[in-house]
Amino acid sequence: MLFRSPEGQDGADYVAFAFQQPFPNLIWRADFAMLIDVEGSVLFQPGVRYRPSSKWQFDVYANIIQDFTPNRNNDVLETLDWADEAFVRVSYFF
Repeated sequence: MLFRSPEGQDGADYVAFAFQQPFPNLIWRADFAMLIDVEGSVLFQPGVRYRPSSKWQFDVYANIIQDFTPNRNNDVLETLDWADEAFVRVSYFF
């Protein structure tokens, strides 16, 4: 019996981009990250941080996955296309 390796892709190519924009007094900060799969999918992660004092911090972020080549099953983000989410985090520092 001969063993044949499966056909398909043996790697992945991604492009990543991220930035943070602090505002005066560092009370507000905007964050953005993007992961692009060159096979046709994108993961966006926009967010904002609000720190009104040295004790409190509030974060709001979202993960948005978009696949531009449906039903090809050729990239990892296509299998996660349903997993969009948002979250809020409140932190107290002591």
